[in-house]
Amino acid sequence: MQIDDDDACGRALLLTPLQVGRHRLRNRVIMGSMHTRLDTLPDGIARQVAFYRERARGEVALIVTGGFSPNAEGMFEPGAPRLDDPRAALALAPICEAVHAEGTLICAQICHAGRYAKFAGCVAPSAIRAPINPHPPREMTQGDILRTIDDFAAAAANAQAAGFDGVEIMGSEGYLINEFTAPRTNRREDEWGGSAANRHRFATAILRAV
Repeated sequence: MQIDDDDACGRALLLTPLQVGRHRLRNRVIMGSMHTRLDTLPDGIARQVAFYRERARGEVALIVTGGFSPNAEGMFEPGAPRLDDPRAALALAPICEAVHAEGTLICAQICHAGRYAKFAGCVAPSAIRAPINPHPPREMTQGDILRTIDDFAAAAANAQAAGFDGVEIMGSEGYLINEFTAPRTNRREDEWGGSAANRHRFATAILRAV
């Protein structure tokens, strides 16, 4: 197979370090988030340590974990991982330590499932049931919204205390933040709905809080 100059330059660039804020990535290869469900199995922490350590040994520069909910309402399903308990978050420290030992950075994804949460009592900007979920959501009150913004910030602080190098805020694919931005799932008539600026207010408030 012939490799032209552009391919060679692209490969060389991919393997060069990159400064991102105060962090230095050893190359430009990132492992995107995936929900492994290892956390739901016996010895979940040990399983995750082994899984992420192996990826770090492959010299990926940055790993993003599967989603952690910022509170009980945002879980994907009962028993799903959360980052709202500081003590429970510290139990994740061995994962960070294993990845760091291999020279890789790791971020925790924070994801609120919104109307996709598979249990009764899930919440959303508007009470519109998701086609993939039998459980209709409850429309969030003003208090719910403000509390959830604070929960995202607290979850990020808990991740930092556990040793994560950063967080990824999940704002796509139909989860809660995306539900606020989309007119199809946000029928609110208050400051959190209507205009694009209002529909984006929830996302920007979370980023500022974090």
